[in-house]
Amino acid sequence: MHIDKRKVLVLNNSYEPINICSWKKAIIMIIKGNATSLEDTDIIINSPSTKLLLPSVLRLAHYVPVPKIRNKLNKSYVLLRDSFICQYCGKKLKESEITLDHIIPRSRGGRNNWQNLATACPECNSKKGDKLPEEAGFRLKKDPRRYQPFSMLYQLQFCVYLDERWKKYLFLD
Repeated sequence: MHIDKRKVLVLNNSYEPINICSWKKAIIMIIKGNATSLEDTDIIINSPSTKLLLPSVLRLAHYVPVPKIRNKLNKSYVLLRDSFICQYCGKKLKESEITLDHIIPRSRGGRNNWQNLATACPECNSKKGDKLPEEAGFRLKKDPRRYQPFSMLYQLQFCVYLDERWKKYLFLD
């Protein structure tokens, strides 16, 4: 793997995973004394005055409060939560093609909330109409729940590089 694509897992002082950063940012944090390396790769970074092993996992020197981010219900988050897939037939769609469906129709008292909205292709949404999924012969692909876009696990879905050394800090096993 090319060195520029290398990423470093950043842990809070409490060992809580809080970020993924570039190896360059990680080196700067170590040199400034803002972090220490817990796990290193076998790659050596040379400068005129020093040699460092390229870090894989950093721990911050001081605790950084991480605010809880409450995400508001909107179409973009529902589309991301459902991965742009119709929750009835499983068809992958473009953002311009997909619709939102009220699982319990609004005419039957259904509300605009995380548990009552699902992505649907226009065909399934039209076929379902004003019925409950069971009445239309549908079954949801997954249970709808609140979307957590800012969690570490969400970030890891898009991280091309996932170092084996990270696993013990992420509780993935």
